[in-house]
Amino acid sequence: RLSQEDGSALWRVDRQVARAAVVPRTGDPEPVAAGPVELHTKIESGDEGRVLRLADSADPGWTATLDGRPLPRTTVDGWAQGFELPTAGGHLDVTYDTPMTRTA
Repeated sequence: RLSQEDGSALWRVDRQVARAAVVPRTGDPEPVAAGPVELHTKIESGDEGRVLRLADSADPGWTATLDGRPLPRTTVDGWAQGFELPTAGGHLDVTYDTPMTRTA
């Protein structure tokens, strides 16, 4: 906290903050390029046990694929949407589909 006055506070975040990140089993998260909702980017190969963590609540509307193959959903840190990543890299697509956007 840098300052506080009249019930307001000013904070500075000293860490890199990202909407999406690849979180290894050990080590620091690696930010991933993300749009306001969807992700369409490439990720590098990595160690076993890593996950993709989104800064969004876990919800069944989220889906992710790597090179067209579905990724298993997981909840990260007790609340955030995550996906288990294989060791291989490739083209990552993450989308969100709500019941309001589905058509019959």
